Amino acid sequence: MSLPKSLPGLVLVLVCLASAISPAQAQTGPDQPRLLAPTGPHAVGRSAFHWLDEDRAELHTPDDPDDRRELLVEVWYPADPEPNAAPGSYYSQPLADLFSTIFSVPGNRLHGVLANAYPDAPLAADEARYPVVIFDPGFSGMPRQYTIFLEELASHGYVVFSTSRPYITTLTAFPDGRLIEPLSADRLATLWAPRDIYEAEFSEVWVPDLEFVLAQIAQLDADDPAGRFSGRLDLERLGVIGHSQGARTVSEICLRDTRCQGAINLDGAYSAGVQVGYARPYLMMLADNGVDNFVSTFRYGLEAIPQDYYVLMIPGTQHNSFQDLAFWLPLVFEGDLTVEIMAAQVAVLDYRAYMLAFFGQVLRDQPAPLLAGPDPDRPEVFFLAREEPVASPVEGVTPQPVTPGETQRGTLTVGSAEVWTYTARAGEVVNIYLLADRPANQTNQQQRERYGLLDTLLVLRAPDGSLLAANDDFGLGTNSALEGIMLPAAGEYRIEVRSWQSQTAGDYTLLIEPVKLPDQPA
Repeated sequence: MSLPKSLPGLVLVLVCLASAISPAQAQTGPDQPRLLAPTGPHAVGRSAFHWLDEDRAELHTPDDPDDRRELLVEVWYPADPEPNAAPGSYYSQPLADLFSTIFSVPGNRLHGVLANAYPDAPLAADEARYPVVIFDPGFSGMPRQYTIFLEELASHGYVVFSTSRPYITTLTAFPDGRLIEPLSADRLATLWAPRDIYEAEFSEVWVPDLEFVLAQIAQLDADDPAGRFSGRLDLERLGVIGHSQGARTVSEICLRDTRCQGAINLDGAYSAGVQVGYARPYLMMLADNGVDNFVSTFRYGLEAIPQDYYVLMIPGTQHNSFQDLAFWLPLVFEGDLTVEIMAAQVAVLDYRAYMLAFFGQVLRDQPAPLLAGPDPDRPEVFFLAREEPVASPVEGVTPQPVTPGETQRGTLTVGSAEVWTYTARAGEVVNIYLLADRPANQTNQQQRERYGLLDTLLVLRAPDGSLLAANDDFGLGTNSALEGIMLPAAGEYRIEVRSWQSQTAGDYTLLIEPVKLPDQPA
């Protein structure tokens, strides 16, 4: 396996970019500055929905038991705008005011920046039904911060829905003028204590949010009151893409929803269930956390994908390099482009090219030579593609029976796993705990190797071999637990004891506790 020598190529790309894009050229119209234009054949429309989930309480307002969960969902789509139509603002006035304050933008310049999307334009008539993409922003992020990606996808014939989450998004501005600010970190910690904030939000709010959004999209396809999307949304060609916390969420959605054909992860994590059970095409775009992290993510990630697993990294990028910042800052501040801004722009251009190639392949059956291997025209991109299945660490392991209520001891080496079996009756409820003698917790891989720290992964499979549950981090640490698991069928269950991505080692204790037997009252 060889890696491209990126730095000389990156310098060449920056020189070309400096001559091709400047604040006075492609990004600026005759009257107002304009965000980078999409490359597809379609004009782009943009609209918004305010959706209320009557069946779910708003968990962020526990003092108001009648409050229901509401979402702001925006959509970008291929459009046929009227001849005299004008594109809308990049940011609405409240959002422009917020980011102008954050970045000390003079005057009202940011509100004057135009997007390329036409508000509420008619859906393009070119195709009877369009594939659907869900884009989920990062924690506190909002859809408009990723406009370049959203407009690009729409210009190539995808209908893209993206959600702002009240009380988490930096500012949720509903169409009726209501503004909802995010809860503070202290308030969220109190709300979810003793649970980890991000884990609690993921399982209790973010995943249910997207499940609700998908149900609403299906309803739009069945009967859109405005008529725009009725019969035009092909949810059997569903793709998902997310950043950070949003990446973890869309990965989970694609694991659970059989309509999903593939997922793109923008520098996010994913659940234990995705690690051991996800088997559809997957593109991981990493920020620069070092070559070792890039290689290990490829080598050990998502073991159930036989092929069509892709990992890329661009040196010098950061966690928020996936947002539009590098393209709108030069529009509101005077001066030449810095090398840092140009490098960030190169990354966004590369990201959207790979994003298009991936969704073109999995949602439109288009050839994607960009995914075949490193591209000589993009020497700055580190890229690896899985060509054959990887072996699971549990292959060939002889199972051992576990005794309920008694601790079982074992040792993992790097790359190994152990398997325990438990014979249960249908309807039995159990707790399972996997505890490392020396838990990894908040350490890096080098520290884990040096001090023998174990990051556990607990997997439970049903008698038919299907994945029943999995957990890698329980509470605020890296031990694993499955609590209140109902065993649906009689038979022998497999408990797989592993380390996360098979990269750590150490001694462990396993305990299974029967909580309720089938003949016991609730």
